[in-house]
Amino acid sequence: MGLSANIKYRLNRLFGQTPTDVQLGDLIDSAYTPDDGTVTTDKLAALAVTAAKIAADAVTTAKILNANVTKAKLATGISANLMVMYAGDFTTVGGDVNESIPVVGMLGTDTVHVVVRTPGAVPVSIATVTPGADAIAVVMSADPAADHVLSYIVMRATS
Repeated sequence: MGLSANIKYRLNRLFGQTPTDVQLGDLIDSAYTPDDGTVTTDKLAALAVTAAKIAADAVTTAKILNANVTKAKLATGISANLMVMYAGDFTTVGGDVNESIPVVGMLGTDTVHVVVRTPGAVPVSIATVTPGADAIAVVMSADPAADHVLSYIVMRATS
């Protein structure tokens, strides 16, 4: 009893050898798949990866709806404790060591991170940062004048 083309193909693939006893067209036509037991050249052509199919399936910003990425939808193993709510740059007003960065919608319970992005003519450092309702209170080491740029990130707990 001889081996069918299908069996020869599967055995050759199993042992990592290039099938030689059967022509490529016969292999394609006799290859086994779980759906209906056959793979035809028409099926292969229909399922072929093309640039158009890749472009159509690509994830783009337009395909992600507003508020559609949530903590509940993150894969297991990804545990986001904080989510960035606001970020930006603020040019100091000067005249005092106290600066107030307006951030509408910010809560006093948010976590903030503020750095001196661009020091002014007389560099000063940040002494303290305090989150508040709709604003970040920053105390500088000295009067920063009106030429320092502070960068801030406001994060909110996700759990």
